[in-house]
Amino acid sequence: MPNRLASETSPYLLQHQDNPVDWWPWCDEAIALARAEDKPILLSIGYSACHWCHVMAHESFEDASIAGLMNEAFVNVKVDREERPDLDQIYQTAVQALRDGHGGWPLTVFLTPELTPFWGGTYFPNVPRYGMPSFPQVLGSIREAWQHHRDDLLADGQALTRIVAQATRPPEAAGQVPDLGQLHGLARRMLGAVDGAHGGFGERPKFPNASNLSFMLRVGVACEDADLERAVALTLDRMAAGGLYDHLGGGFHRYSVDERWLVPHFEKMLYDNAALVGLYAEGWQALGHDRWAQVVAETVGYVVREMQAPQGGLYATQDADSEGEEGRFFVWSRDEVTRVLEAAGLGERVAGLFEAVYDVTPTGNFEGHNILHLERSVAHAAADAGFPAVEAEELLARARQALFEAREQRVKPGRDEKILTAWNGLMIGAMARAALAFDRDDWREAARRAGRFAVDTLSEASGACHRFWKDGRLGADGDLDDHAFLADGLVRLYEATGESEWLERAERIVERMIATFHDATTDAWFFTPPARAHVVARLHSSYDGSTPSGASVATQVLLRLGVLCGNETWRAMAERTLARYAPTFNRNPLGFGHMLGAALLHARPPRELVVAGTADTRRPLVRVAGRAFAPDLILVQLTATGDGAPSLAPGLTAGRRLTGAASCAWLCEAYTCRTPTEDPEVLAQQLDVRP
Repeated sequence: MPNRLASETSPYLLQHQDNPVDWWPWCDEAIALARAEDKPILLSIGYSACHWCHVMAHESFEDASIAGLMNEAFVNVKVDREERPDLDQIYQTAVQALRDGHGGWPLTVFLTPELTPFWGGTYFPNVPRYGMPSFPQVLGSIREAWQHHRDDLLADGQALTRIVAQATRPPEAAGQVPDLGQLHGLARRMLGAVDGAHGGFGERPKFPNASNLSFMLRVGVACEDADLERAVALTLDRMAAGGLYDHLGGGFHRYSVDERWLVPHFEKMLYDNAALVGLYAEGWQALGHDRWAQVVAETVGYVVREMQAPQGGLYATQDADSEGEEGRFFVWSRDEVTRVLEAAGLGERVAGLFEAVYDVTPTGNFEGHNILHLERSVAHAAADAGFPAVEAEELLARARQALFEAREQRVKPGRDEKILTAWNGLMIGAMARAALAFDRDDWREAARRAGRFAVDTLSEASGACHRFWKDGRLGADGDLDDHAFLADGLVRLYEATGESEWLERAERIVERMIATFHDATTDAWFFTPPARAHVVARLHSSYDGSTPSGASVATQVLLRLGVLCGNETWRAMAERTLARYAPTFNRNPLGFGHMLGAALLHARPPRELVVAGTADTRRPLVRVAGRAFAPDLILVQLTATGDGAPSLAPGLTAGRRLTGAASCAWLCEAYTCRTPTEDPEVLAQQLDVRP
């Protein structure tokens, strides 16, 4: 019979509804039961696309004998970390304290009935393996300790709780907000961690770390530091060439298990792809690599095709597994490739060219199969095969399309169809930025549809945001990330469309965000609302992880909206936040890439570009602005009324009028505005747009 998880909406929890484990969701009843029966809580946290979560579920949670041990001695609670990132952050921090900084998913934590963590880990095998005890051994040891050595466990729990409470506290004293020279020094420190052979940071596993790369690119351009630019370019090239990137369907997998970006964990996350769409668009604006424009187009295409719900919102993840195997959907045998390409009428020579370019061999590069990746340049492979380079590119595009269509006939990986507010905010902003950079109306419309769902369903007119939506049900009140990320996405959508409703909702969200999450004592930011039940510590938002921290995005939003809305109070608040976090990011810049990006926006105050006219007449000027690599630029699109007055007039546009032309633009820097121009070429010179 299905257990209690059958009534949940989370795809991750529903994956466990038929386990023989007597699972509870996180709820009052489960906590009350643990207290009434004096049992510890076994808390298991994961997410639907997590491969090792599936492994542990199959090995242990589907095993009746192991489930019997769990049911007898514990109250067993399942949590989807995407629905409750606050619980994940608290108990992940506890496990990392126990495990020398190592954590991950599945997260397995043992709690007192008062929710104090006293021991934990991540994946445990069903039999002793990999130097780890079996899960039954762990269960037996914890049960024995709870019965006979409880005082020791309680002492451990109190110590862990203190560590958790301290781990994400902001510095006790504020520092000095860094200037451009100091930020350049921090970017150079990041450069020291870059793998000079393959790009990225460190060795293995490798994560994209888009926030750090964006900061390095921006500082590299601002300070004319070619070393920083080269390091970012190397990383973008290698990530897009490797198996981390889906060469047939577009989009990026989660991370690479090797240093070469070849073998990924095959799940695809909305937030990773949002960050990388923005990063590759910036890279194209700054350095002009055509391959990066292709990556942006293919990745946005993937998101719209696979991840956008009919209602407009954006789904959370795609699984790594299909038909019980990780990566099965994405890998190929050589015989499969040859057969598909010959059936498409491309012939043996084209198949040989494709196999040379994408490293397709009889033995494979991953467990006897082939992960497609760019092993050789098209030009060299074409020359060896006797094809002109242009013809080779066209034939390879046809080959990729044929293989994509064949792959679409396979059993697809599962998709987690939760619509998460924070992650939607990230992708709305990324698609809006890409639409502006490449002048793509279809991407504007995709961002607009997601924005409409976010405004109508995920948030309230008051500015309050919910955490998620699934199957017509809204999640609990949102966290800082939900408010900050959505506000930022709506500001970007305003800049891309000129439609003031997005800006107006962003203002209300920011007002709610400040009232709910700002810590007036320290000028830092809390991660959760003040009165959430059954949370043992109210954490501050701090490090940038797989997504930017809520604190860093909130700071950036305040800086940008402070200009757009003429609100100096918000800009001053952002400055105080930067000062508060300065001691921490000076010690560890790699953990604060997005916050450092906000610091750069403070060090180089935003330039304001106002483009006025009708939607059609101002488009040539907006197109120029979109091509510019100008992270400090804030774009205001104004629709003129009949007498030439702007219909929206934040502080920087007050009192201004059109020059008599159908459209014009004026650029303001350091409180001084240049002479308005109606000439796109003049504007391109002012913005230093790459030819």
